Amino acid sequence: MTRDSAVPTAIRHANSTFSADRGAGLTSLATTSDMMGWMGFTATERSAATVYHPAMRLVLASASPRRADLLGEAGLSFDIVPADVDERLRPDEPAEIYVARVAREKATAVGRRYPDRPVIAADTAVVVGDLILGKPADPSDAARMLRLLSGRVHEVFTGVAVEWHGRGAAAVERSRVEFVPLSDDDVDWYVKTGEALDKAGAYAIQGLGARFCRVVEGPFDNVVGLPLGCVRRLLAQLQRSEEARAGEN
Repeated sequence: MTRDSAVPTAIRHANSTFSADRGAGLTSLATTSDMMGWMGFTATERSAATVYHPAMRLVLASASPRRADLLGEAGLSFDIVPADVDERLRPDEPAEIYVARVAREKATAVGRRYPDRPVIAADTAVVVGDLILGKPADPSDAARMLRLLSGRVHEVFTGVAVEWHGRGAAAVERSRVEFVPLSDDDVDWYVKTGEALDKAGAYAIQGLGARFCRVVEGPFDNVVGLPLGCVRRLLAQLQRSEEARAGEN
């Protein structure tokens, strides 16, 4: 199956072991205005003009306005260059492997065009039980996904990849979200708002969908679609690698 919007996007999820940095623990749901405190940046970094390289303009390999908003809120300067890659899930591919692979492929594809600039890419999937939920195909598919999430805990995986001068770094961030039970009226109302249709798992935690989320464990911005603390770590990792390379020349 595929996450393309033209087909159903719930697919089997094989059991696997997850290994990555965890968030700050169980946290009551915050509003969008609280996000910056959960992104892994210090107050000094948040107030700076840029977090990475003062003269370096990044490339965001994504058409997602939510990811662009998060980078902009972090004070990063960037251009948007969407990547065109095959996002189909491979047989028996675990969610965390899947999102990391797609993020790397996006970063590599765009990185070939912009080798002298750091390229950031990401991919997000929602996992409930043994199903992976991508973007819904249509309103009825969105309603089906919301009913699957109703009253349950689900996981959100985001793979992040950064590429620069042919070097790459990637990681996966995980968050857990508990939904309140949803009535048929809740589902019908939310689907009619249109917010669900272009979101993995059919909801936006930074939007009207926030009212359905009882608890978030882990980075809030990961659920939005781009964990900026993870981005910062990967950029720093590649910056150290680039400085070492320059020192050898």
